[in-house]
Amino acid sequence: MHETARYAGIGGLDMFDRQFEQLFRALHRIEQQLSTASHEEKEILREEIIALRAVCDRFVEKWLTFEEKVVYLSELFGLEIDLEELPKKPVKPNPVMQPVHVKAIPLPPPAEEEQIVRSFQKGVGYFDLLMFPDAIRELERVVALDGQFTVARLYLAFGYLAKEEYDKAAQQLNLVAAGVKEPFILAMVHNSFGHIYAAKKDYARAAEEFKQTAEYMQDFRDAYYNLGVCQYNQKLYRDALASFLVALDQDPKDWHAERIVSSIWRKIGSPEKAYQHIEQAYRLNSSDYDILMEFADLCLQQQEFDLARSLYKRASRFYPTAVQPLGGLGWLAVREGNTPEAISCFKKQLTLAPNDRQAQFNFGWALLLEGDSGKADQIFQKLMEFEPDWIHTRIGAARVALEQGNYHMALEQSAEALKLDENSKELWFYKGLAHSGLGDREQAQQCWNRCRELLTVTTEARGESS
Repeated sequence: MHETARYAGIGGLDMFDRQFEQLFRALHRIEQQLSTASHEEKEILREEIIALRAVCDRFVEKWLTFEEKVVYLSELFGLEIDLEELPKKPVKPNPVMQPVHVKAIPLPPPAEEEQIVRSFQKGVGYFDLLMFPDAIRELERVVALDGQFTVARLYLAFGYLAKEEYDKAAQQLNLVAAGVKEPFILAMVHNSFGHIYAAKKDYARAAEEFKQTAEYMQDFRDAYYNLGVCQYNQKLYRDALASFLVALDQDPKDWHAERIVSSIWRKIGSPEKAYQHIEQAYRLNSSDYDILMEFADLCLQQQEFDLARSLYKRASRFYPTAVQPLGGLGWLAVREGNTPEAISCFKKQLTLAPNDRQAQFNFGWALLLEGDSGKADQIFQKLMEFEPDWIHTRIGAARVALEQGNYHMALEQSAEALKLDENSKELWFYKGLAHSGLGDREQAQQCWNRCRELLTVTTEARGESS
Protein backbone atom coordinates (compact mmCIF):
# COMPACT_ATOMS: atom_id res chain seq x y z
CA MET A 1 0.00 0.00 0.00
CA HIS A 2 1.31 3.43 -0.93
CA GLU A 3 0.24 6.56 0.92
CA THR A 4 -0.24 9.91 -0.80
CA ALA A 5 1.25 13.25 0.13
CA ARG A 6 -0.90 16.30 0.81
CA TYR A 7 -0.45 19.48 -1.16
CA ALA A 8 -0.80 22.84 0.53
CA GLY A 9 -0.42 26.13 -1.26
CA ILE A 10 0.26 29.69 -0.17
CA GLY A 11 -0.03 30.42 3.52
CA GLY A 12 -0.27 26.76 4.39
CA LEU A 13 -3.87 26.92 3.19
CA ASP A 14 -4.96 23.89 1.21
CA MET A 15 -4.59 24.73 -2.43
CA PHE A 16 -7.59 22.59 -3.34
CA ASP A 17 -9.78 23.64 -0.42
CA ARG A 18 -9.29 20.13 0.92
CA GLN A 19 -11.38 20.59 4.05
CA PHE A 20 -14.49 21.72 2.18
CA GLU A 21 -13.97 19.15 -0.56
CA GLN A 22 -14.01 16.43 2.07
CA LEU A 23 -17.14 17.88 3.67
CA PHE A 24 -19.00 17.96 0.36
CA ARG A 25 -17.77 14.47 -0.56
CA ALA A 26 -19.05 13.14 2.75
CA LEU A 27 -22.38 14.91 2.24
CA HIS A 28 -22.71 13.48 -1.27
CA ARG A 29 -22.03 9.96 0.05
CA ILE A 30 -24.63 10.41 2.79
CA GLU A 31 -27.18 11.64 0.22
CA GLN A 32 -26.66 8.45 -1.83
CA GLN A 33 -26.92 6.21 1.23
CA LEU A 34 -30.09 7.86 2.54
CA SER A 35 -32.08 6.70 -0.49
CA THR A 36 -31.75 3.03 0.55
CA ALA A 37 -31.10 3.36 4.30
CA SER A 38 -33.15 1.65 6.97
CA HIS A 39 -34.50 3.58 9.96
CA GLU A 40 -31.47 2.58 12.06
CA GLU A 41 -29.05 3.56 9.26
CA LYS A 42 -30.80 6.93 8.81
CA GLU A 43 -30.17 7.66 12.49
CA ILE A 44 -26.46 6.93 11.98
CA LEU A 45 -26.34 9.14 8.89
CA ARG A 46 -28.23 11.88 10.76
CA GLU A 47 -25.48 11.84 13.41
CA GLU A 48 -22.89 12.18 10.65
CA ILE A 49 -24.66 15.22 9.17
CA ILE A 50 -24.77 16.86 12.62
CA ALA A 51 -21.05 16.20 13.01
CA LEU A 52 -20.33 17.74 9.58
CA ARG A 53 -22.41 20.76 10.48
CA ALA A 54 -20.42 21.17 13.69
CA VAL A 55 -17.24 21.28 11.62
CA CYS A 56 -18.73 24.05 9.44
CA ASP A 57 -19.80 25.94 12.57
CA ARG A 58 -16.16 26.10 13.62
CA PHE A 59 -15.29 27.81 10.31
CA VAL A 60 -18.11 30.33 10.86
CA GLU A 61 -16.89 31.03 14.40
CA LYS A 62 -13.38 31.72 13.11
CA TRP A 63 -14.76 34.05 10.42
CA LEU A 64 -16.85 36.00 12.96
CA THR A 65 -13.81 36.35 15.21
CA PHE A 66 -11.83 37.68 12.25
CA GLU A 67 -14.57 40.19 11.36
CA GLU A 68 -14.71 41.43 14.97
CA LYS A 69 -10.95 41.98 14.90
CA VAL A 70 -11.23 43.93 11.62
CA VAL A 71 -13.91 46.18 13.12
CA TYR A 72 -11.80 46.71 16.24
CA LEU A 73 -8.71 47.72 14.23
CA SER A 74 -10.79 49.97 12.00
CA GLU A 75 -12.25 51.85 14.98
CA LEU A 76 -9.01 51.95 16.99
CA PHE A 77 -6.84 53.37 14.23
CA GLY A 78 -9.45 55.23 12.15
CA LEU A 79 -8.81 53.11 9.08
CA GLU A 80 -12.25 53.80 7.54
CA ILE A 81 -12.54 50.25 6.18
CA ASP A 82 -15.74 49.68 4.20
CA LEU A 83 -16.70 46.23 5.52
CA GLU A 84 -19.21 45.66 2.70
CA GLU A 85 -16.87 46.31 -0.22
CA LEU A 86 -13.78 44.50 -1.48
CA PRO A 87 -10.88 46.61 -2.79
CA LYS A 88 -11.12 47.23 -6.51
CA LYS A 89 -7.39 47.62 -7.08
CA PRO A 90 -5.54 45.46 -4.57
CA VAL A 91 -1.84 45.77 -4.19
CA LYS A 92 0.22 42.72 -4.94
CA PRO A 93 -0.47 40.33 -2.01
CA ASN A 94 2.49 39.14 0.02
CA PRO A 95 2.07 35.84 1.87
CA VAL A 96 4.97 36.44 4.22
CA MET A 97 3.93 37.25 7.78
CA GLN A 98 6.99 39.44 8.42
CA PRO A 99 8.52 42.45 6.65
CA VAL A 100 9.83 41.61 3.18
CA HIS A 101 12.97 43.25 1.89
CA VAL A 102 12.94 43.41 -1.89
CA LYS A 103 14.95 45.38 -4.39
CA ALA A 104 13.24 48.62 -5.36
CA ILE A 105 12.18 48.72 -9.01
CA PRO A 106 10.46 51.41 -11.08
CA LEU A 107 6.69 51.18 -11.07
CA PRO A 108 5.23 50.13 -14.42
CA PRO A 109 3.02 52.58 -16.26
CA PRO A 110 -0.54 52.87 -14.87
CA ALA A 111 -2.11 50.97 -17.79
CA GLU A 112 0.36 48.13 -17.31
CA GLU A 113 -0.31 48.04 -13.56
CA GLU A 114 -4.04 47.92 -14.27
CA GLN A 115 -3.46 44.92 -16.53
CA ILE A 116 -1.31 43.23 -13.86
CA VAL A 117 -3.97 43.66 -11.18
CA ARG A 118 -6.78 42.55 -13.48
CA SER A 119 -4.93 39.43 -14.72
CA PHE A 120 -3.80 38.50 -11.23
CA GLN A 121 -7.36 38.75 -9.88
CA LYS A 122 -8.63 36.62 -12.76
CA GLY A 123 -5.82 34.10 -12.34
CA VAL A 124 -6.45 33.62 -8.63
CA GLY A 125 -10.19 33.42 -9.27
CA TYR A 126 -9.72 30.70 -11.89
CA PHE A 127 -7.31 28.97 -9.55
CA ASP A 128 -9.87 28.89 -6.73
CA LEU A 129 -12.35 27.34 -9.19
CA LEU A 130 -9.74 24.71 -10.14
CA MET A 131 -9.77 26.06 -13.73
CA PHE A 132 -6.02 25.64 -14.03
CA PRO A 133 -5.50 26.28 -17.79
CA ASP A 134 -7.34 29.62 -17.49
CA ALA A 135 -5.45 30.47 -14.29
CA ILE A 136 -2.12 29.70 -15.96
CA ARG A 137 -2.99 31.90 -18.96
CA GLU A 138 -3.69 34.93 -16.75
CA LEU A 139 -0.77 34.39 -14.41
CA GLU A 140 1.64 34.03 -17.34
CA ARG A 141 0.51 37.50 -18.45
CA VAL A 142 1.27 38.82 -14.97
CA VAL A 143 4.83 37.49 -14.75
CA ALA A 144 5.50 38.59 -18.34
CA LEU A 145 4.64 42.17 -17.31
CA ASP A 146 6.25 42.01 -13.87
CA GLY A 147 8.89 39.32 -13.47
CA GLN A 148 9.37 40.16 -9.77
CA PHE A 149 5.75 39.53 -8.80
CA THR A 150 6.71 36.59 -6.55
CA VAL A 151 3.24 35.54 -5.46
CA ALA A 152 1.94 35.43 -9.02
CA ARG A 153 4.90 33.28 -10.07
CA LEU A 154 4.31 30.99 -7.11
CA TYR A 155 0.65 30.59 -8.08
CA LEU A 156 1.76 29.92 -11.64
CA ALA A 157 4.02 27.13 -10.39
CA PHE A 158 1.11 25.69 -8.41
CA GLY A 159 -1.01 25.76 -11.56
CA TYR A 160 1.57 23.82 -13.54
CA LEU A 161 1.90 21.39 -10.66
CA ALA A 162 -1.87 20.83 -10.60
CA LYS A 163 -1.74 20.03 -14.33
CA GLU A 164 1.20 17.68 -13.71
CA GLU A 165 3.46 19.79 -15.91
CA TYR A 166 6.35 19.23 -13.55
CA ASP A 167 9.19 20.68 -15.63
CA LYS A 168 7.35 23.97 -16.07
CA ALA A 169 6.47 24.03 -12.37
CA ALA A 170 10.11 23.43 -11.42
CA GLN A 171 11.26 26.25 -13.72
CA GLN A 172 8.95 28.74 -11.99
CA LEU A 173 9.86 27.47 -8.52
CA ASN A 174 13.57 27.91 -9.23
CA LEU A 175 12.94 31.51 -10.31
CA VAL A 176 10.98 32.15 -7.10
CA ALA A 177 13.70 30.62 -4.93
CA ALA A 178 16.43 32.65 -6.64
CA GLY A 179 14.75 35.94 -5.83
CA VAL A 180 13.66 35.61 -2.19
CA LYS A 181 15.11 34.87 1.23
CA GLU A 182 11.88 34.73 3.22
CA PRO A 183 11.55 31.38 5.05
CA PHE A 184 7.82 31.17 4.34
CA ILE A 185 8.14 31.36 0.56
CA LEU A 186 11.17 29.07 0.53
CA ALA A 187 9.15 26.57 2.57
CA MET A 188 6.44 26.68 -0.11
CA VAL A 189 9.06 26.14 -2.82
CA HIS A 190 10.60 23.10 -1.12
CA ASN A 191 7.13 21.74 -0.34
CA SER A 192 6.21 21.99 -4.02
CA PHE A 193 9.42 20.32 -5.13
CA GLY A 194 8.63 17.56 -2.63
CA HIS A 195 5.34 16.94 -4.39
CA ILE A 196 7.01 16.89 -7.79
CA TYR A 197 9.44 14.18 -6.69
CA ALA A 198 6.69 12.28 -4.85
CA ALA A 199 4.55 12.29 -8.00
CA LYS A 200 7.50 10.73 -9.82
CA LYS A 201 7.83 8.17 -6.97
CA ASP A 202 11.31 9.48 -6.14
CA TYR A 203 10.51 9.34 -2.44
CA ALA A 204 14.09 9.78 -1.24
CA ARG A 205 14.46 13.19 -2.95
CA ALA A 206 10.91 14.13 -1.99
CA ALA A 207 11.72 13.39 1.65
CA GLU A 208 14.73 15.73 1.52
CA GLU A 209 12.53 18.51 0.15
CA PHE A 210 9.95 18.03 2.90
CA LYS A 211 12.74 18.09 5.50
CA GLN A 212 13.80 21.47 4.08
CA THR A 213 10.18 22.62 4.25
CA ALA A 214 10.04 21.71 7.94
CA GLU A 215 13.33 23.52 8.62
CA TYR A 216 11.96 26.74 7.13
CA MET A 217 8.53 26.36 8.79
CA GLN A 218 8.52 24.14 11.85
CA ASP A 219 4.81 24.72 12.46
CA PHE A 220 3.84 23.63 8.92
CA ARG A 221 2.22 20.34 9.90
CA ASP A 222 1.78 19.02 6.35
CA ALA A 223 5.57 19.00 5.96
CA TYR A 224 5.88 16.31 8.64
CA TYR A 225 2.90 14.42 7.29
CA ASN A 226 4.37 14.41 3.79
CA LEU A 227 7.82 13.49 5.09
CA GLY A 228 6.21 10.55 6.89
CA VAL A 229 4.45 9.49 3.68
CA CYS A 230 7.75 9.42 1.77
CA GLN A 231 9.48 7.47 4.54
CA TYR A 232 6.56 5.05 4.70
CA ASN A 233 6.70 4.44 0.97
CA GLN A 234 10.44 3.73 1.30
CA LYS A 235 9.61 1.23 4.07
CA LEU A 236 11.53 3.34 6.59
CA TYR A 237 8.77 2.66 9.08
CA ARG A 238 10.41 3.90 12.28
CA ASP A 239 11.46 7.17 10.63
CA ALA A 240 7.93 7.53 9.25
CA LEU A 241 6.49 6.87 12.70
CA ALA A 242 8.55 9.70 14.19
CA SER A 243 7.39 12.12 11.47
CA PHE A 244 3.70 11.24 11.82
CA LEU A 245 3.88 11.57 15.60
CA VAL A 246 5.19 15.13 15.18
CA ALA A 247 2.29 15.81 12.79
CA LEU A 248 -0.12 14.44 15.39
CA ASP A 249 1.40 16.64 18.10
CA GLN A 250 0.53 19.61 15.92
CA ASP A 251 -2.93 18.33 15.03
CA PRO A 252 -4.23 15.59 17.38
CA LYS A 253 -7.48 15.34 15.38
CA ASP A 254 -5.82 14.20 12.14
CA TRP A 255 -7.50 10.85 11.51
CA HIS A 256 -5.43 10.27 8.36
CA ALA A 257 -2.24 10.35 10.42
CA GLU A 258 -3.76 8.20 13.17
CA ARG A 259 -4.65 5.52 10.62
CA ILE A 260 -1.17 5.47 9.10
CA VAL A 261 0.48 5.37 12.53
CA SER A 262 -1.68 2.34 13.31
CA SER A 263 -0.53 0.70 10.08
CA ILE A 264 3.11 1.36 10.97
CA TRP A 265 2.74 -0.17 14.43
CA ARG A 266 1.27 -3.28 12.79
CA LYS A 267 4.22 -3.52 10.42
CA ILE A 268 6.82 -3.22 13.17
CA GLY A 269 5.08 -5.76 15.38
CA SER A 270 3.05 -3.89 18.00
CA PRO A 271 -0.62 -4.76 17.46
CA GLU A 272 -1.64 -3.24 20.81
CA LYS A 273 -0.35 0.21 19.82
CA ALA A 274 -1.79 -0.28 16.35
CA TYR A 275 -5.17 -0.95 17.97
CA GLN A 276 -4.95 2.21 20.13
CA HIS A 277 -4.30 4.44 17.12
CA ILE A 278 -6.90 2.89 14.83
CA GLU A 279 -9.44 3.17 17.64
CA GLN A 280 -8.61 6.89 17.93
CA ALA A 281 -8.88 7.25 14.14
CA TYR A 282 -12.33 5.64 14.34
CA ARG A 283 -13.41 8.07 17.07
CA LEU A 284 -12.40 10.94 14.78
CA ASN A 285 -13.98 9.48 11.62
CA SER A 286 -16.30 6.52 11.99
CA SER A 287 -17.30 6.34 8.32
CA ASP A 288 -13.96 6.16 6.48
CA TYR A 289 -13.66 2.86 4.62
CA ASP A 290 -9.99 2.19 5.34
CA ILE A 291 -10.44 2.94 9.03
CA LEU A 292 -13.44 0.63 9.29
CA MET A 293 -11.62 -2.24 7.59
CA GLU A 294 -8.32 -1.85 9.43
CA PHE A 295 -10.09 -1.50 12.79
CA ALA A 296 -12.12 -4.63 12.08
CA ASP A 297 -9.01 -6.60 11.09
CA LEU A 298 -7.24 -5.56 14.30
CA CYS A 299 -10.31 -6.52 16.31
CA LEU A 300 -10.01 -10.00 14.80
CA GLN A 301 -6.39 -10.17 15.93
CA GLN A 302 -7.42 -9.08 19.42
CA GLN A 303 -10.23 -11.67 19.35
CA GLU A 304 -12.91 -8.99 19.68
CA PHE A 305 -15.15 -10.82 17.24
CA ASP A 306 -18.43 -9.05 17.99
CA LEU A 307 -16.86 -5.62 17.46
CA ALA A 308 -15.19 -6.85 14.26
CA ARG A 309 -18.56 -8.10 12.97
CA SER A 310 -20.19 -4.76 13.81
CA LEU A 311 -17.47 -2.86 11.92
CA TYR A 312 -17.68 -5.11 8.85
CA LYS A 313 -21.46 -4.66 8.79
CA ARG A 314 -21.11 -0.90 9.12
CA ALA A 315 -18.60 -0.84 6.26
CA SER A 316 -20.92 -2.98 4.14
CA ARG A 317 -23.86 -0.60 4.79
CA PHE A 318 -21.86 2.53 4.04
CA TYR A 319 -20.07 1.03 1.03
CA PRO A 320 -22.53 -1.48 -0.48
CA THR A 321 -20.35 -2.19 -3.54
CA ALA A 322 -17.22 -3.01 -1.51
CA VAL A 323 -16.23 -6.69 -1.41
CA GLN A 324 -13.84 -6.73 1.57
CA PRO A 325 -16.48 -6.31 4.31
CA LEU A 326 -18.33 -9.35 2.95
CA GLY A 327 -15.07 -11.28 3.07
CA GLY A 328 -14.58 -10.32 6.71
CA LEU A 329 -18.11 -11.42 7.59
CA GLY A 330 -17.56 -14.66 5.70
CA TRP A 331 -14.39 -15.52 7.59
CA LEU A 332 -16.11 -14.77 10.90
CA ALA A 333 -18.76 -17.29 9.84
CA VAL A 334 -15.99 -19.79 8.98
CA ARG A 335 -14.51 -19.31 12.43
CA GLU A 336 -17.89 -20.04 14.03
CA GLY A 337 -18.35 -23.17 11.91
CA ASN A 338 -21.24 -21.62 9.97
CA THR A 339 -20.07 -22.71 6.52
CA PRO A 340 -23.41 -22.04 4.72
CA GLU A 341 -23.34 -18.42 5.93
CA ALA A 342 -19.70 -18.12 4.84
CA ILE A 343 -20.54 -19.45 1.37
CA SER A 344 -23.40 -16.96 1.12
CA CYS A 345 -21.04 -14.05 1.95
CA PHE A 346 -18.39 -15.23 -0.49
CA LYS A 347 -20.97 -15.68 -3.26
CA LYS A 348 -22.04 -12.06 -2.75
CA GLN A 349 -18.38 -11.08 -3.03
CA LEU A 350 -18.09 -12.86 -6.38
CA THR A 351 -21.32 -11.26 -7.60
CA LEU A 352 -19.84 -7.82 -6.93
CA ALA A 353 -16.36 -8.68 -8.22
CA PRO A 354 -16.22 -11.90 -10.31
CA ASN A 355 -12.51 -11.48 -11.05
CA ASP A 356 -11.42 -10.63 -7.51
CA ARG A 357 -8.80 -13.23 -6.59
CA GLN A 358 -9.42 -13.01 -2.85
CA ALA A 359 -13.15 -13.55 -3.37
CA GLN A 360 -12.39 -16.60 -5.55
CA PHE A 361 -10.04 -18.00 -2.93
CA ASN A 362 -12.59 -17.40 -0.16
CA PHE A 363 -15.31 -19.24 -2.06
CA GLY A 364 -12.99 -22.15 -2.89
CA TRP A 365 -11.94 -22.48 0.74
CA ALA A 366 -15.54 -22.47 1.97
CA LEU A 367 -16.43 -25.19 -0.56
CA LEU A 368 -13.48 -27.19 0.75
CA LEU A 369 -14.79 -26.88 4.30
CA GLU A 370 -18.22 -27.92 3.03
CA GLY A 371 -16.62 -31.11 1.71
CA ASP A 372 -16.79 -30.25 -2.00
CA SER A 373 -13.08 -30.66 -2.77
CA GLY A 374 -13.80 -31.17 -6.48
CA LYS A 375 -15.30 -27.70 -7.03
CA ALA A 376 -12.71 -26.20 -4.70
CA ASP A 377 -9.96 -27.80 -6.79
CA GLN A 378 -11.42 -26.28 -9.98
CA ILE A 379 -11.32 -22.82 -8.41
CA PHE A 380 -7.74 -23.16 -7.17
CA GLN A 381 -6.56 -24.60 -10.50
CA LYS A 382 -8.10 -21.63 -12.30
CA LEU A 383 -6.36 -19.30 -9.86
CA MET A 384 -3.11 -21.17 -10.53
CA GLU A 385 -3.34 -20.22 -14.22
CA PHE A 386 -3.54 -16.50 -13.53
CA GLU A 387 -1.92 -16.13 -10.08
CA PRO A 388 0.79 -18.83 -9.80
CA ASP A 389 2.96 -16.68 -7.51
CA TRP A 390 0.16 -15.71 -5.13
CA ILE A 391 0.76 -17.66 -1.94
CA HIS A 392 -2.93 -18.23 -1.25
CA THR A 393 -3.24 -20.07 -4.55
CA ARG A 394 -0.59 -22.55 -3.39
CA ILE A 395 -2.14 -22.84 0.08
CA GLY A 396 -5.52 -23.71 -1.44
CA ALA A 397 -3.99 -26.25 -3.85
CA ALA A 398 -2.01 -27.89 -1.00
CA ARG A 399 -5.12 -28.14 1.17
CA VAL A 400 -7.15 -29.71 -1.66
CA ALA A 401 -4.38 -32.23 -2.32
CA LEU A 402 -4.37 -33.20 1.37
CA GLU A 403 -8.15 -33.65 1.34
CA GLN A 404 -7.86 -35.88 -1.70
CA GLY A 405 -4.97 -37.90 -0.23
CA ASN A 406 -2.53 -36.75 -2.89
CA TYR A 407 0.39 -36.24 -0.49
CA HIS A 408 3.07 -35.83 -3.16
CA MET A 409 1.12 -32.96 -4.71
CA ALA A 410 0.47 -31.45 -1.26
CA LEU A 411 4.20 -31.61 -0.51
CA GLU A 412 5.08 -30.00 -3.84
CA GLN A 413 2.57 -27.15 -3.42
CA SER A 414 3.63 -26.50 0.19
CA ALA A 415 7.31 -26.39 -0.76
CA GLU A 416 6.62 -23.96 -3.62
CA ALA A 417 4.53 -21.74 -1.37
CA LEU A 418 7.20 -21.67 1.35
CA LYS A 419 9.54 -20.11 -1.21
CA LEU A 420 7.11 -17.18 -1.23
CA ASP A 421 6.78 -16.99 2.56
CA GLU A 422 8.96 -19.18 4.74
CA ASN A 423 7.21 -17.94 7.89
CA SER A 424 3.72 -19.20 7.02
CA LYS A 425 2.47 -21.30 9.94
CA GLU A 426 -0.24 -22.92 7.83
CA LEU A 427 2.21 -24.09 5.17
CA TRP A 428 4.59 -25.70 7.65
CA PHE A 429 1.60 -27.48 9.17
CA TYR A 430 0.36 -28.71 5.78
CA LYS A 431 3.86 -29.75 4.75
CA GLY A 432 4.09 -31.76 7.95
CA LEU A 433 0.79 -33.46 7.15
CA ALA A 434 2.06 -34.33 3.66
CA HIS A 435 5.25 -35.87 5.08
CA SER A 436 3.18 -37.76 7.63
CA GLY A 437 0.88 -39.06 4.91
CA LEU A 438 3.95 -40.34 3.05
CA GLY A 439 5.20 -42.06 6.22
CA ASP A 440 8.12 -39.69 6.89
CA ARG A 441 7.48 -38.99 10.58
CA GLU A 442 10.84 -37.32 11.21
CA GLN A 443 10.35 -34.72 8.46
CA ALA A 444 6.76 -34.20 9.60
CA GLN A 445 7.90 -33.52 13.17
CA GLN A 446 10.49 -30.99 11.98
CA CYS A 447 7.77 -29.12 10.07
CA TRP A 448 5.44 -29.10 13.06
CA ASN A 449 8.23 -27.90 15.34
CA ARG A 450 8.78 -24.97 12.98
CA CYS A 451 5.04 -24.29 12.98
CA ARG A 452 5.07 -24.29 16.79
CA GLU A 453 7.99 -21.82 16.86
CA LEU A 454 6.13 -19.42 14.58
CA LEU A 455 2.99 -19.70 16.70
CA THR A 456 5.02 -18.86 19.81
CA VAL A 457 6.49 -15.77 18.13
CA THR A 458 3.01 -14.60 17.07
CA THR A 459 1.43 -15.05 20.50
CA GLU A 460 4.35 -13.34 22.24
CA ALA A 461 4.03 -10.37 19.88
CA ARG A 462 0.34 -10.11 20.83
CA GLY A 463 1.03 -10.49 24.54
CA GLU A 464 -0.87 -13.80 24.74
CA SER A 465 0.03 -17.11 26.30
CA SER A 466 1.05 -19.83 23.86
